[in-house]
Parts: sequence; structure tokens; C-alpha cells
Amino acid sequence: MRGTDPGFMMLVGPVPELSTLPPVRFNRKEHSMSATLPPIAHEAITYFPPRQVERELESLRSTNSDIATLFAALPERLGTDDITRASEGSFGYSLTSSLTSPLAPPEGVDDHRGSVNELDFHWMFNAYSAGTDQLAVGAVIVRANGGEYENIYALTLEAPNQNYTAVTETTVQGGTLRVVDGWWDALTGCLGRDCGSVCLGAAISCPKVNWIAFLACLAGRCGGCIVKCAACATCDCSWWCKWAAGCCNQ
Repeated sequence: MRGTDPGFMMLVGPVPELSTLPPVRFNRKEHSMSATLPPIAHEAITYFPPRQVERELESLRSTNSDIATLFAALPERLGTDDITRASEGSFGYSLTSSLTSPLAPPEGVDDHRGSVNELDFHWMFNAYSAGTDQLAVGAVIVRANGGEYENIYALTLEAPNQNYTAVTETTVQGGTLRVVDGWWDALTGCLGRDCGSVCLGAAISCPKVNWIAFLACLAGRCGGCIVKCAACATCDCSWWCKWAAGCCNQ
């Protein structure tokens, strides 16, 4: 992990605990490119108010079939046609990183989309309760060049009987819901590896009433590291995203 520097700043809304911890960033040696990587000029973490998360996910449901499929499966899973009755709220952050100069594709990579100089990561979930089972449904998105480069991963996380050490991750593959070991495992692996004992202990001690309380507590204990790890889990190790997010090999 990298230490802090003047180019890093954090912008947060009503989760004040996040701003009390020092920001952290991945060591860019993971970039593994022959070209010299330009310095990072600026990074910012922004908290999304719940209404903004709801609007963003509603918009994605109309444009992304995987996200639409996950939400279409919710009424049966929650046992109600009105999923708002089971809602526990929404949670979201973004990470923006920019370089001092454009980064070209590495030698030997023929990418017509060209150089990148900014990366945006969005992490957005709606949370629901199905009895004592807790669900978080949403998307993680990493983009560069205003969306010219883009990975969108839709997923549902389920903590059975409020057990956040036994989370099941579901995504959509070929139009079908599939249980996978993927993003959540990459995220928690990164937390344990790179975010320190305080953050790791939070996964055990944070309140497990619902996903909003659990994720907000993790954000407060882990600081910017949890957002960086979420971005790392979302990047597919492509050259255009790993310079900012790292590579967690999900």
C-alpha cells in the first residue's frame, strides 16, 4: 500500500468516521508496465447520499440487463411484490483518480481507445431484509475516458441469518443467476491483506443488523482502504484500471 501524499483528498458526506482515518493507496508497482507511469495528480473519495444511489441503480436497471435480472429476482426472494417494504436503505461511494499526464497502452497492446488519464469507480448497493437474512443488491463500476473503458459488475450479496462471515455472492452469467466466489472474496481478501488489523477486526465486531450498518461500520474502521479494495476487486487487472485500483485477481 502507498502512504499519503498531497495529491490525495477525501470527500465524504454523513459518514464522519471515514474522514478520521488516514487515506491509503495501492503501490503502483502492480501496474507492471514498461513505460514510466505518470504521477497521480489527484484522488478523491465521495460519499453518495441514499437517494443518489437509488436513482443511479434505477437508471442502470433500464440499461444493464444483468442488473435488471438481479432486481427482477428480488420479489420472490423477499416474499413480497413491493420490495420497498423490505428496504433497509442504500449505500454508495465513488473513487476518482487522475494522472498528471495521459497513460498510453503498454507496449504490444493494440487498443484503439487510446490513452487514459482519469479513472472513476462507483460502488452502489440497495439493502433489503428477508427475515433474518440480509441482502445487498447493486453494482460496482470502473470507468476511464468518460466510459470509453468500462467494467460493470452486477451482484447480490446475502448474509444468511445476519452471518457476514458466510456471505453468498450471486451474479448473472448468460442471463442466469449464478452463485460465485468472486468480488466479495476479492474485497475481503484485500481488507485482510492490505488494510491492517483494525479493519480486519471490524469484519467481526461491526454490528450486523443489516448491510447498511455493516458497510458503514467497515468504512468507519477501514477508512479509504475499503473503497480502494472495492475498486481493486472490480478492476479486471487490465492496464487501464490497475494503475489506480490495483489488481486483486478476482
